[in-house]
Amino acid sequence: MIRVLLVEDNHADARLLEEHLRDMRDAFSITRVETLQAGIAAVAEHDVVLLDLSLPDAHGLETLTRMLAAVRGVPIIVLTGMQDDKVATDAVAAGAQDYLLKGELTTQLVVKTLRYAIERKKLQGMEVERVKTTEALARARFVADVMAASTSSLDLGESMRAVARVMLPALGDFCVIDLPRSRGELQRVTIQAADPALHDAINEVATAHLLGPRHVQSPVQRALEERKTVVIPALNIEDLHPDARSRELVRRLQLRSLLVTPLVARDRVVAVISLVFGPSGRTYGNDEKLLAEEIAGHLALAIDNARLLADSQRALRGRDELLAIVSHDLRNPLSVIDLALGLMARDSSHLATALPRAQRAADRMNMLIADLLEVSRIDAGTLKVEPAPTDLLLLLTDVIEQHRVLCTSKSIKLVGELAPELGTVDVDNARLVQALGNLL
Repeated sequence: MIRVLLVEDNHADARLLEEHLRDMRDAFSITRVETLQAGIAAVAEHDVVLLDLSLPDAHGLETLTRMLAAVRGVPIIVLTGMQDDKVATDAVAAGAQDYLLKGELTTQLVVKTLRYAIERKKLQGMEVERVKTTEALARARFVADVMAASTSSLDLGESMRAVARVMLPALGDFCVIDLPRSRGELQRVTIQAADPALHDAINEVATAHLLGPRHVQSPVQRALEERKTVVIPALNIEDLHPDARSRELVRRLQLRSLLVTPLVARDRVVAVISLVFGPSGRTYGNDEKLLAEEIAGHLALAIDNARLLADSQRALRGRDELLAIVSHDLRNPLSVIDLALGLMARDSSHLATALPRAQRAADRMNMLIADLLEVSRIDAGTLKVEPAPTDLLLLLTDVIEQHRVLCTSKSIKLVGELAPELGTVDVDNARLVQALGNLL
């Protein structure tokens, strides 16, 4: 059953309409109210509205406008007199589904108009949903294209240049991307123009920091500090305080609207994107702001993940380098021990000299193993260096003796020319021995 809301204060006109629908009681139920306020309160519970434009609390197109604002999903049919034909057509143009002239009502006309109004409203709703779906798909494809560009290269700068190219001209005529560095400075990664012929001009403007962080009123600086999108729908050239040359370029570029959005990941700004509309004549509104912020959220996560991956790869390379050094350091004392044991096995007369060498080599191995266990301290920056007064001549002599047997086994003559007056120095004995051993 179709629920009809009749908003009519004239009793005679209301009875006439009710008479036309009386024989259709199985198909229609009708509820009547006499004021617009009462109609607005009841409209949500009905399928269609018959609305008189002349009511005690509203008159003319204002009546329709207020009803449309209250509930947009219910079709409205305007009721008017013969002399109000133009008002009725204006009402249809303003959003009414149809109109009925009170002096020409018939049961067939009223029923047909009610049914057609409901069907047209349904079709309009379906079209609106289709358009929304199409726009949502286009938006999703656009975001996907931007994200694909962000992963097109392992080099962050190159991937950001690809992102800027994809974002134009859909989100701007010009795009500038900056990466924050230490002390609040920015590294400009890319400047792109939808029209390649304007690239040099926008590059000169951006390089002069009219859109950059050095200006007191810089939108980029505001976005960095506030960590939220800055939108200037109507860009005033004087807001940029350009010099004569830059003023000429700004006019040539027709810069008219600006949007700056920060890319924030883990409470840290990882990049700033500045988008500018110029020659296209477009301006930034809420739709563009929401789309830019959606893209910024995805890009921030992608950039942060890329940096985490780079950090982990650097850590792995550092680990591999450390293991290579440690394995090399362990191999040297092992060779000394092996040669000393072989020498003692062949001739016990060498026991007095070979055994201390083997012992010192074993001690050095213990020290290297302890160093290996301190890798976590190196990563944390807490590795201790413990300098102490050391007889440099004695230390160097010991290092030479430790490696002499190894050199001899490889037919290498190791000669130490040490000045007797080397004296005492403050060094970390163990780490200096390790460093000299690596050099040898």
